[in-house]
Amino acid sequence: MKKILLLTAAAMTLMASCGDSDENTSEGTAEQPVTGRDTVREVVHSGEGVRIAFIDNEILGQKYVKLKKLEQSYVEKQKEIQMKLQQLQADLVAYSQKAQEGFELLPKSEQEKILREMERRQLNAQQQQERLQGELMEFETKMLTTHIKEVMTAAETYAKDHGYDFVLVKEAGQGLLYGNASYDITEPVVEMLNEQYRSMTGDTSGTGE
Repeated sequence: MKKILLLTAAAMTLMASCGDSDENTSEGTAEQPVTGRDTVREVVHSGEGVRIAFIDNEILGQKYVKLKKLEQSYVEKQKEIQMKLQQLQADLVAYSQKAQEGFELLPKSEQEKILREMERRQLNAQQQQERLQGELMEFETKMLTTHIKEVMTAAETYAKDHGYDFVLVKEAGQGLLYGNASYDITEPVVEMLNEQYRSMTGDTSGTGE
């Protein structure tokens, strides 16, 4: 389920408060534009100016235990709804086949009655299909919203605790195309998320216990 893994840079870009500390702001650097990869490294590692980090979305998807559980729940929900849709279709086909038996020999009034019932069943099947598809979409949206909120909260907490001003997302083919590994905070953020999940559920998946 690709959507659940996709956290866009716009959704995940965070600016942590720099506070009033002189470590993050100074008269000499506030108005100076930062240009060039080496200059950015120098500014970040010296503790002056804007500090930027990033999260690798692929690694996040691989190591965040709760996300794997969410994906499994989605697959199970998808299968459940697919089975219901298949049953609806099977019931409709079965009724249609039965209605056709001796149809031509029935009085016109009975034929019309059968045709009306067929139309009613087709309409009901269509409505049920739309309802079930909407149910799956709502299920996915809730999961995605929860996932993004949790990751954003963890990233913001880590950024503020470690003096970062922005946290970007590294996603293959989108947004941040490259990030120096020294600015990668994926591992500690994932560990923070997993620890929160384990403390709430008691689930020790992925810990080796």
